[in-house]
Amino acid sequence: MDGDGKIPVFVRNLTGKQYNVSVDPKDKVLMLKYVIAEKYDIKIGLQRLIYCGTEMKNDRTIESYNLASQTIVYLVVDDEPSAPSSLIEIVFNMEMAFKKLQKKCQRLQTENASLKEELSKIKKTPDVLTDGGMGAL
Repeated sequence: MDGDGKIPVFVRNLTGKQYNVSVDPKDKVLMLKYVIAEKYDIKIGLQRLIYCGTEMKNDRTIESYNLASQTIVYLVVDDEPSAPSSLIEIVFNMEMAFKKLQKKCQRLQTENASLKEELSKIKKTPDVLTDGGMGAL
């Protein structure tokens, strides 16, 4: 496990080609497929992941399969996506977009709070130039 809680997983296809990815054990299998799709351009809907002779289900977590660091997971790439898998991919992409928006909103709220705090400090600062900056003549 590395510093950010992710574990390296080796994903091997049926021809023996190996893909190296890192995932958070608390993530769902669908996230592992997303990482593979992003890194190696293999569409989520075409991926089937096999571990210990069992096809991994999209809605289960990585840790529910007891994957250890540097475990080998086998990747079967289908010729055509199944309809439910494509629907899952659409929903997953929507969830990812929603999470990005949430993070952006949190960042903007933090920036807004900082700006309000700065404005409050400015309002509390005594006005040195009380006569419009002209000074006493």
